[in-house]
Amino acid sequence: MWLSPEGDALEAEREKGKRMIKVAIVEDNEKDAKALTGCLERYGAENSEQFDVHTYSSALVFLAEYSKSVDVVFMDIELPDVNGLEICRRLRKMDNEVCIVFVTNMAQFAIKGYEVDAFDFVVKPLNYSEFVIKLRRVTEHLEKNRDEYVVLTCNGTIYRKNVKDIRYVEVRGHTVTYHMEQGDLEFTGSLKDAETLLAPHAFSRCNNCYLVNLRHVQGIQDADLTLVDGTVLQVSRNRRRDLLRQLADFYGGGKE
Repeated sequence: MWLSPEGDALEAEREKGKRMIKVAIVEDNEKDAKALTGCLERYGAENSEQFDVHTYSSALVFLAEYSKSVDVVFMDIELPDVNGLEICRRLRKMDNEVCIVFVTNMAQFAIKGYEVDAFDFVVKPLNYSEFVIKLRRVTEHLEKNRDEYVVLTCNGTIYRKNVKDIRYVEVRGHTVTYHMEQGDLEFTGSLKDAETLLAPHAFSRCNNCYLVNLRHVQGIQDADLTLVDGTVLQVSRNRRRDLLRQLADFYGGGKE
């Protein structure tokens, strides 16, 4: 099953150029949750940022309702139902890229954040000046990576992958394999699904089996397309001209 980031309203807004950051706050203390929401509202007003904020008093409800469109999670470490660190361990099995910021009364607790690849932490009670520094790092991180990620889901696991790390996509029967820098990922689907998903991100079909990332193309000679890692893919005769044109446009346009 494929899950396209262009498939929901949030990503549609992004495609139009509007900046919207979806935030989940997991905090059982209503006063602390309102303080965090207030800081986000103030920061948004002062920095022309738009936040779509959802607050959860229960970490278990948060996990049950978790959506792949969340950009950043503010997670209280000390929760009544389940420890926030444990919740983030479970969250990482669903989404290994979402930005996690721990919220805690005691900074030493946040040190364990490395276990779940937490981005940062904030200390209660919130100090707005300090919060601004933290949030600016978060927004810069999200902005830097905003248009470089695609989202896939398979068997309940969500993957958010940087398009630059995808070397090429291959289809065999009903199995679609993403050949990644960090290893391969396999899904059930079609090459057309992948082509639709990756269309905005400089990918080109070189034959009926392969969709190649133009960033990784070393060169083309006759019917052979060579990637920078040495992989050789076959280019069909009827697609060669379009592929050469797309490569010229891509590099001529100065894209990274």
